[in-house]
Amino acid sequence: MKLDEVLVAVDFSPASQRAAAWTARHLAPGARFTLAHCLEVAPAGSVAWEVLPPREEVVERLRRAAAERFAALRRELPPAEVRSEVVEGVPAEAIAALASEQGCDLVVVGDHRSHGEAWRPLGSTAERLVVLSHRPVLVARGLPAAAPRVVLAAVDESEQGRKALAWAASLGRRHGARVIAFHAVSDWYRRQLLALGEEAEAEAVQADVVARARRWLDEVVANQAEDGAAIEPHLASGRPGPACLEAIDRHDAELVVAGCHGLESFTGDQLARLSRFLLLAAPRPLLLVT
Repeated sequence: MKLDEVLVAVDFSPASQRAAAWTARHLAPGARFTLAHCLEVAPAGSVAWEVLPPREEVVERLRRAAAERFAALRRELPPAEVRSEVVEGVPAEAIAALASEQGCDLVVVGDHRSHGEAWRPLGSTAERLVVLSHRPVLVARGLPAAAPRVVLAAVDESEQGRKALAWAASLGRRHGARVIAFHAVSDWYRRQLLALGEEAEAEAVQADVVARARRWLDEVVANQAEDGAAIEPHLASGRPGPACLEAIDRHDAELVVAGCHGLESFTGDQLARLSRFLLLAAPRPLLLVT
């Protein structure tokens, strides 16, 4: 997987500056970087313009201020090819459009949530960008001090699951990191049978499902390993979201990779639901691939 062109969404907050610095120093050193800032200006006809200076004057002032902040941020980054862009519009939409226009390999956005906000509804620029972007998006949170030493990929039988594992394997080779292929076998049928008092059948059926899933996961790992990646399988049984968080903690994963299907990704299959869960709850950098 290429990491030649990287776009970092910058609002000049500490979170976005940390995201830019970590990506440039550790995740993709040597890549060409675009630092993109969005001006969300009131539309023409808004009552705000009755008291503000003319729109052109306001936009020009904001662009000059952004240029000064860009210059300061570039001084904090390692030597690299860095350019800056100022776009206008709704931030997530404007950044997603710019990333597609420039053919970026990766879009990076800082996570502004505090610890106590982990379960609030979707709606921030970072979360909206994940939904809109046709490019992989890295939500930069819980950043390690260096390049990731352990990369965990959430995989299933879908194309998105295979892409997530391929990205994780590529990053593992790039950084010499361990790669964990995580797959969760849902126990919903077992729980239904237990509720009906069918304990023996519940355990027998779940054991068979787990055995089949283990064979499938071993085959997936073996196929990916043919490309030179050292991958360890991790099979869990139970609710995928909490099981994935447990795996992240157990392996001390420093980067998590999962599939994302775009606008429909938060309403559909198990991997999509897991991706949404991780977007809200993962404590480490989360790379969502399209």
